[in-house]
Amino acid sequence: MLVHYKGLAAEQAAYFCAYIRRAFPDGRVAPDEYLSLVASRSGPDPDDHVHSAAAVAGRATVVLSADKKGYPPADIAPARRRDPDAFLTELLRRYPHDVVGTVDAMDAALRNRSPECRSSIGSLLRAWRSSSPASPRWGDSTHG
Repeated sequence: MLVHYKGLAAEQAAYFCAYIRRAFPDGRVAPDEYLSLVASRSGPDPDDHVHSAAAVAGRATVVLSADKKGYPPADIAPARRRDPDAFLTELLRRYPHDVVGTVDAMDAALRNRSPECRSSIGSLLRAWRSSSPASPRWGDSTHG
């Protein structure tokens, strides 16, 4: 998905997937838990049906997606769809030290990655940092 639809290099996709698996070790939903639900999804994009089904099977409370039409409430209930930017902005507002600490840890981890991976992901982190007015000063040792 990340490689084919989002244009990430395989190494970048592997990094993100490994990071998510470490952060949420109990978050994996096995295919046999959700595949039977795929056919009953009603969203307009069949490629999203597997994600909706996995969210339901995994008892998700939130589905992060900027796609307002791709995840009808009935397809993901009792979860609700949240825009990723709004969700992350809310987290930053509520837990600024934790969010900044996580971004800093990701940034530090990138120093051991390939130049291509560091460049792409580092650019995203820098853009996010510069566009986050609610964040503490970056590099401020009091945040972490």
